[in-house]
Amino acid sequence: MTRFRHDLILRMIKLLDAVLVTIPFAMCWYLYYAKRVASPYYAKGDYLVVALFFVLFIIFGRVYDAFLMSMQRISEIIYEQFLAAAVSDFIMYIVIWLLSKHLPNILPGVAALVGQVIMASI
Repeated sequence: MTRFRHDLILRMIKLLDAVLVTIPFAMCWYLYYAKRVASPYYAKGDYLVVALFFVLFIIFGRVYDAFLMSMQRISEIIYEQFLAAAVSDFIMYIVIWLLSKHLPNILPGVAALVGQVIMASI
């Protein structure tokens, strides 16, 4: 296998990982939080909130080295991805708090975090 092909496959796996971790947050946003914001968004605003989580997860994933898949043990990767997802979820909880103008229920966010950990461990 050439080096280029190896790098391409590794990049696709990293992108797939970030997408799979974003799916539980997107479900949580669409099924619970989007209906409870003060001024409900239309499709573009909802996409932007999910994209913000996606970008935050990638940024914190790089900070915590959660995407160094060929160099670390699986337990370390899961722990680092849990940290990246938890910090991203916390920041998004603050954003949702500001959008809804009252303290939102934290349980759907915790359920999304559990789903993200499950997705990261697959």
